Amino acid sequence: MASDIVLLVYIHDILLIENNSTVFAKLILLLSSEFKLQNLIYIHYLLGNEVKSPSMRLMLTQQQYVFAILHGVGMSSCKHIDIPISSSSSKLAMLSGDLYSNSTCYK
Repeated sequence: MASDIVLLVYIHDILLIENNSTVFAKLILLLSSEFKLQNLIYIHYLLGNEVKSPSMRLMLTQQQYVFAILHGVGMSSCKHIDIPISSSSSKLAMLSGDLYSNSTCYK
């Protein structure tokens, strides 16, 4: 069986993902002989992205980041719309609706 190890390094954080526990254990042993390691087992955030692991897969999402932006501009209670938006949708039109008087926070 082929071994795949993904090693992500950012400043002082290292994330290791593997599919072969024997090779992974050897790598951890090698790294721990040179560096002080702390195994946090489960990752929740990586570079501002939320990390979820449904069905033994990793999924990166910016959902919390988007919620923070919406909250910051006072739009956290707005209704959502499914994407992609159909180009034939009559709900949105370029020249309909009110324009924002101060659009600087949306640029």
